[in-house]
Amino acid sequence: MNCYTNNNTCELFANYSSSSSSSSSSSSSSSSSIVKFDLNSIFIFIQQPPLQNTATITTTTIATTTTTTATITTTTATITTTTTTTTVATRPIGVTVAGYGNGTSGTANNALNKPSGLAIGVDGSLYISDYYNSRVIQIQEGNLTGKIVAGTGISGNSVVQLKNPTGLALDASSNLYVSDDYNYRVMLWRKNSSAGILAAGTGASGTSLNKFSTTGGLKIDSQGNIYVVDHGNNRVMKYAQNATSGTLVASISGVVGSNNSLFDQPHELDLDENNSYIYIADLNNHRIQRWSPGATSGVTVVGVTGISGTNATLLNGPFSIALSMNETFLYVCDSGNHRVQRFQIL
Repeated sequence: MNCYTNNNTCELFANYSSSSSSSSSSSSSSSSSIVKFDLNSIFIFIQQPPLQNTATITTTTIATTTTTTATITTTTATITTTTTTTTVATRPIGVTVAGYGNGTSGTANNALNKPSGLAIGVDGSLYISDYYNSRVIQIQEGNLTGKIVAGTGISGNSVVQLKNPTGLALDASSNLYVSDDYNYRVMLWRKNSSAGILAAGTGASGTSLNKFSTTGGLKIDSQGNIYVVDHGNNRVMKYAQNATSGTLVASISGVVGSNNSLFDQPHELDLDENNSYIYIADLNNHRIQRWSPGATSGVTVVGVTGISGTNATLLNGPFSIALSMNETFLYVCDSGNHRVQRFQIL
């Protein structure tokens, strides 16, 4: 409950258990990490307990004592009741919002085949890279059947086709940018357009600054610059609007390594424009790197270079990342550990 003394009202927040409670007007040590007091409120939650929905389990144990005296046998039954409280974890329940939801793939507009990229429109609709169907599907909120907004569903390299799309990004005008992985290019599909426009790359694999060797994560900054993870070349590229060649902003083209100036299969990026940082998921080095503009090396902000693990400080093949809206937390898809981790940005 959150109870306000200024208007004598209370509001139920959630049914949480606490190891102990306090009847005083100041917070107790056992609940100080969960509640706090102010002038207008008896208490409010400031941190959700990791587990909720407690269940009380009563266990009854019967102990039998037998006493034998001559021909008389006396049996005494002692009943001991032990009450324990077990906290049961509340686990999130997923709701299928795209695809069949039964583990099968398909080609219909309500099916997917290895979805590999995701963007959310201003209207709440989902844009999904349908990798093996070589298309991008848009699904309106509350509807399981989508429409094709990029590609045709048939793999190809024409301006109306895609070949294994991965990263997606929407600009302020809801124009869609697509990492067209095995066409070695980024395509721009303007809103409601039936064909794409080449935005970056040439359509041929290579290591020069105007080419890619398989593309991954994709972001558009507020100035319209395109940032692309060229994971086949182990680098991150930046393309200005209408540019025919990119600028190397992270790593050395084509060189694999584990020092702070190199990557080993980077896959995704995100931008912190307030601080001019680029965050990059460095898959095989089991780390997240942060790069500043003009830097020749990055800084490891999450994970330990070259060491995978399951504890709270380690990663195992981080695949995708996303910054929180206020850019104080970094969320990491820790793919090898089958989990998503949240880290506070320092």
